[in-house]
Amino acid sequence: MGTVIGSFKEYAPQNAIHSSKLKKKGCLLRKNNIPTSNVVIDLDKLEITDDSKCADFLFASDDSGGWVIPIEMKKGAPDVSHSAQQLQAAARIAEEWTVGQHVENFQAVLASGSMPRARRTSLRKRSNWVRFRNKPYLIQRLRCGDELSQVFRLD
Repeated sequence: MGTVIGSFKEYAPQNAIHSSKLKKKGCLLRKNNIPTSNVVIDLDKLEITDDSKCADFLFASDDSGGWVIPIEMKKGAPDVSHSAQQLQAAARIAEEWTVGQHVENFQAVLASGSMPRARRTSLRKRSNWVRFRNKPYLIQRLRCGDELSQVFRLD
């Protein structure tokens, strides 16, 4: 049996493997204190029919039983429903890439510069949750400039 990282590297084209900053559309997530064994895929580099319907990045790690994290980044206040669809599209890609792999941890992340209270509330609507392997997950919102490591704090 392979690893989550190995599966991602097997399916993603070499030019999609992202090793620099997690930055898109004027939004940055810091990569301090994240599992050192990881791979980040820039989904804009994949040949997807309509890439406006896919998140920006897919993060994978083999730590703590395996992690898959689709990441959507917006500089301003995002349309939560559209962002949820983008994260769901990335989750489907991750499901395809990890068939037969154990993935204990999944978390969809929406990073944005601002988010009015009404939009933060809409993150909790079940219609905006992201499904991975037939299980629904609440989207975690991070602010642009935050550390991605916040996702790995298991409560």
